[in-house]
Amino acid sequence: MQLNIEIPDEYLSVTQPNEIVKCLKLNVALMMYQSGEVSVEAASKFAEVPLYDFFDECKKRLIEVQCYDASEVFEDVATYMRAVS
Repeated sequence: MQLNIEIPDEYLSVTQPNEIVKCLKLNVALMMYQSGEVSVEAASKFAEVPLYDFFDECKKRLIEVQCYDASEVFEDVATYMRAVS
């Protein structure tokens, strides 16, 4: 999907159009991640930034990053399996 927005020329004199697009995508990705709509991996992919750069942005904006270790994943899978059985 493509989205077109109008940005007044006065803002383009300060920032290059490609920088505005990068900033908008990052902010939308952070918003979607924080609201739980997407995973951290999906958000970093949407923003087109490396995962660790996305982690840094989360840290700067005080957005908690959910990280699971293997034991937590196995526990969640076991809980799910018990629930659907």
